[in-house]
Amino acid sequence: MTHQNEERYEKRQCLSIFCFRHDLRTVVFTLLLLVFSSTTQAQSVKDTIYYDNYWRICEKPVARYYRLGELQLGQRWHFANDVKDFYIDGGLEMSGRYSSDGSKNGAFTFYHPNGKIKKQGSFVNDTMKGTWSYYDAKGELYFQLACQNNQTFTPLFIKNPGGDTLLKNGTGQFAFKLLDYPDVFPVANDYMVKGQCEGGKRMGAWTYDAFLGDNWRTVAIELYEDGTFRSGTFGYVGGGNQLRQPAFIVALSITKLLQTEAFTHDPVFGDYVSGTHAPQLTAFLQHGDVPVFASGAKKFEANVADYLTLCATAVGYFNWADSTLFWHGGSFRSAKLNKDAWLVGYCIQTDDPKFPKQSDLFPVERLKAYNAQISFNVYEDGTTSNVAVKGNFEKEILVHIAYYLSRLTGLSPLKEGGKAVAAKQNLYLFTKVNTATYRKHSYIVYRLLFSVKPQEQTDDKFEVADYAKAKFEADEE
Repeated sequence: MTHQNEERYEKRQCLSIFCFRHDLRTVVFTLLLLVFSSTTQAQSVKDTIYYDNYWRICEKPVARYYRLGELQLGQRWHFANDVKDFYIDGGLEMSGRYSSDGSKNGAFTFYHPNGKIKKQGSFVNDTMKGTWSYYDAKGELYFQLACQNNQTFTPLFIKNPGGDTLLKNGTGQFAFKLLDYPDVFPVANDYMVKGQCEGGKRMGAWTYDAFLGDNWRTVAIELYEDGTFRSGTFGYVGGGNQLRQPAFIVALSITKLLQTEAFTHDPVFGDYVSGTHAPQLTAFLQHGDVPVFASGAKKFEANVADYLTLCATAVGYFNWADSTLFWHGGSFRSAKLNKDAWLVGYCIQTDDPKFPKQSDLFPVERLKAYNAQISFNVYEDGTTSNVAVKGNFEKEILVHIAYYLSRLTGLSPLKEGGKAVAAKQNLYLFTKVNTATYRKHSYIVYRLLFSVKPQEQTDDKFEVADYAKAKFEADEE
């Protein structure tokens, strides 16, 4: 290095002790390297990704889990190399590894919140292979399988919910309900599986019974000899079709991985469309841009649809005691109460998409009721602020409601004399939860009292009693 360059470095005229000679080819080559390096880094994100209760990407305030790993944001998004998932309190939830092409390969281990192993096994090119074992929160084995793939497997060990061992060392006869093992068969219908194994091989008749109406009916039979499928029928016994291969009624999967690998996200990032990535999600993952929930309401009263969508999302985090809840969509019903209030209901249920009558909803002794009083400002530009929430939901849910409503933008402002004005919005979310365990009664009913006064009216008070006096239109149908 020349004495002249040393002087330039000391005077901060040169940023490195390794100063370049004024060689155009060197400069151009270096710039190309920098551009290439920048482009490569832009395709790889090594950062914390937060997930909600359904393993959808979300922001930290509403997260239940987070992931540390490498995310490749090319034409096809995927994870690469080692990944670790954690509960929001820092406890390890999963460890595994993805290949450079995004396929799962190698050992994956999942953990209960108390740190004990929940399940473990191996993937080969995204396929479950070898022995997969499932443990309860005490660390005791309750299900074990030898897997050729996600649909071809043989039980090695089965313990029923009552603690009885049905199958051990791959030998024995058994009968179990798929719904009794949601972590083993997360995407399952109400089937009863009966069969036998010897020495880790399927043997004899395997039957699959479905609960139809009030009875169990056999819908498929498979016959095995020394682990090999020989014949079978599919359909009701006596009228079924002959099978040339197993019916594959039962399949293994890990729901959270289906979610994370599809890059599902909560509503703040926009609508989720399979196979595409919301622009806000891309900006969030690449640059940390704060997402907003953009309303499409054309008039002030229509804002309530977005309010309820976000409230329902927040309440969905709630750990409903003794309840089994399913998200199957629903429909809005509204009744005009007076010039300043609308009563809106949203029903989530498993069977009937129509809003049911109140008298059909719940056995009285099985009701659990929750409520939240909500207030916030809606400004002329369609944004919100000063969100305040209180109620008898657990504190975490109240925080989630406030978070989601604070992300609202593009709302239709209140208009007086054709001019947009600021307004104070009051909501009362009333939720009844049926705690019955049978299928036809597993849903939530939301009711929302929508009331508005101009912001400058400081005497505006939201009275919960107003809701109790209201008659809901659906009750009278």
